[in-house]
Amino acid sequence: MTSKARGLADLGNAYSDGALSNRNMIINGGFDVWQRSVSTGDLGFGYKSVDRFWTYLGTSGSIDRSTDVPDGFNYCFLWNRAAAGNLGTTVELMRQGHNPYGVLVLSLYLKGNFTGTNLTINFRNYTGGSADSTPITTKTNFENYSDWTRVTMSVDCTGITPHANNKMINVEFSSFPVGGRITGVQLELGDTATPFEHRSYGDELARCQRYYYQEDTVSHFLRSFSTSTTGAWYEDYPLPVTMRATPSWTAVLGSDVSKVNAVTINGRTAKSGYVIFTRSSSGEGYCSFNKVTADAEL
Repeated sequence: MTSKARGLADLGNAYSDGALSNRNMIINGGFDVWQRSVSTGDLGFGYKSVDRFWTYLGTSGSIDRSTDVPDGFNYCFLWNRAAAGNLGTTVELMRQGHNPYGVLVLSLYLKGNFTGTNLTINFRNYTGGSADSTPITTKTNFENYSDWTRVTMSVDCTGITPHANNKMINVEFSSFPVGGRITGVQLELGDTATPFEHRSYGDELARCQRYYYQEDTVSHFLRSFSTSTTGAWYEDYPLPVTMRATPSWTAVLGSDVSKVNAVTINGRTAKSGYVIFTRSSSGEGYCSFNKVTADAEL
C-alpha cells in the first residue's frame, strides 16, 4: 500500500491513540546524523556514511546526503552509484525495550525507480558470536516513484521464538536502485503506520553515539607534566554517552604536537577509553587530535 508523501501539518489528528514518543525502533530513520561522512565512494561492506545504516556498494559512484526531501524532513539518503547495491539497518530490540513478538508495521518514504527491488526483513539472534537469521517477510511490489511516496508494510513476528538476549531485526534493501532516495524509515508496534516520529538532532545523535562516536576537532588536548623522564603517559578519554559495549578506538594526531611521537587509545569500559602517548624527549609533552573514533557497532 502506498500513499503520497504529506507534511505533518497535513496529517491532522491521524494518530491520537497511545504514546506519541518512543514509537520508532529505527535509530536515525530521518537520516539527520552523518558522523563519518556525508558522502563516500567506499565499495566495501559496512557503516560508511550515515549513522546506523550499513551499505554494500556496486561499482563507481558515491552515496550521498541529499536535501531533496518530503515536507518536514532535512535530509535523505541518495544512492548515486552506477549499479544497485545493499542498504540496511539492524535494530537492537532488547536494548530499546520493545517486544518484537507481535505485529509490527514498517513505513518509509521513497523516490526513484524501485521496480524489481526487494525489501527483506529478518529476525537475527546473536549468541556466543554466532548469527542465526530467520526471514520474516519480503516485499517485492515496489514501483517507479517519480515523487516522494510513503510505503508501508506489515511485519508479523508472532511465530518468532523468544531469545534471552540481543534480539535484533534486520531491515535490508537487497537491491537499492541507482538514483534511489529514502528517508523517514519507521518500525513500530501495531498494524497502523503513524506519522514519522521526528526527534531532536541531539536526541538522535546520542542514540547513534551508543554505537559509534567520532570527534573531528582538536578540542581534546593532552599534556604531560614537565619532567626529565621520557616514555609512556596515560590519560582517560571520556565518552559523551555510554556505548553498547567497550568500543574499538582509532586516533589521528593533530598538528599541535611537541615531544610526542606516538598516541593510541584503548578500550577501558563502555564509558571511557585510555590514551597512551609516548614522549620522545624530556620536558613537557603535549598533543592534539585531528580525529578520534570509538566503534561499538553490532
